[in-house]
This record gives sequence, structure tokens and C-alpha cells, in this order.
Amino acid sequence: MTGANFDGGGASYSTQALAAAQAAHFNNDGIAADNNQSCGGTDAANYDGDGYAYSNDALTAAGLAPGSSVTADGLSFKWADLQPCTNDNILAEGQTMLLSGTGNTLGILGSSTNGTCAGTVVIHYTDGTTSTATLTLNDWAQGPGSGDSSVAAMTYRNSFDGSQTINMWVYATTVPVDSAKTVASVTFPDISNTISNGATAMHIFSVALGTT
Repeated sequence: MTGANFDGGGASYSTQALAAAQAAHFNNDGIAADNNQSCGGTDAANYDGDGYAYSNDALTAAGLAPGSSVTADGLSFKWADLQPCTNDNILAEGQTMLLSGTGNTLGILGSSTNGTCAGTVVIHYTDGTTSTATLTLNDWAQGPGSGDSSVAAMTYRNSFDGSQTINMWVYATTVPVDSAKTVASVTFPDISNTISNGATAMHIFSVALGTT
């Protein structure tokens, strides 16, 4: 990977700055440890509105341990260095997150709940212009589709009442960026600001910008 990225190699936006920018928008707790699935009785980890969450143990075994780096679609992503039972993902509701750098590709790690969903992502440039693209993430229990690929696959998920045997995924997807311009920020699709039984939502765990 060349050009701007957030893990070194000529980056104009440090890994720490990107982590802080993402964390400022984390508004959903989607991960619980196998030995504390109810988060101390608070039932905090609820990714889909039905009480289910990713297993931190299964994510770690699949290569997504807290603070780890993962490469997907030619981009290097940083998985948030957070313990289970804390806000760890962004529910896409039209938020604008600061970025800084150049490249031809914006990458996203995430998934959707209660069905696959797609929406418009807006790339804002320092010259005041924008570009748009459709961002698609499949349902976390459906498997990858034409718009995304698997970055981690698991065989169970956690809930308030214990583990459920079911195939689960975290996906990677990309959208194009104008490589002749400098990115200033990105506006996520406006899907949902809440989780509820049967309501579709898009979750974003990590973002990367670079040249592929």
C-alpha cells in the first residue's frame, strides 16, 4: 500500500488521530467476552437490538484482537484497542468524521444487522468539493456478497443468555476516492441511529484511506 494511510508510510493522519476520530463516533457496544456475555448483568453488548453480540474470543481467534492490525482489500486497518462491553462501533446515521490524507480508496470494516443495507457515503476534500459512492455491508449472519468480502469468520455469537451456534462475519468493503485531491472528512450513510428488533442498521468498526 502506498500513499496516505494510517499505519505509517507517509501518513499525514496518525494512527492515534484516526483512532480518536473513530472513537468519538462509537455509539454501539457490539462485542462481549465469552466469560461475561451479560457484561456484568448490564446487558450492554447488544449489536442487533435482539441482545446478540460478537464474541471477543472468536474475533481474537479470527485475527481481530483488541489493538490488532488487519489487511483487507490492499489497505491496513486498525481494530480498536478496547475491552468488551464498551462502545466499539459506529451506527451509520449520517455522521461526518474527520480524515486527512490522499489515496484512491476508502476502506471500511463492518457489517449490517437485520438485513443487508446500502447507503451513500460522501468524501469531502480540502478544496471544498465532494465525491459520492454507494457503501454496502451484508448482514453479519449472511456471509459476504458482491459488495464486500470476509475479513473474519466465526461459528457463534454471544447473547445475554449464552452463546448461539451460527456463522458470523465481519466484512471489508471499499469506495473510490479522487487521488488528485486531499481528503478532509467522510460522511457515513444515513441508515439508523438506533438498534431495534427487526430494524436494519449499518455498523462501522474501522476506516482506512490509501492507494491500492
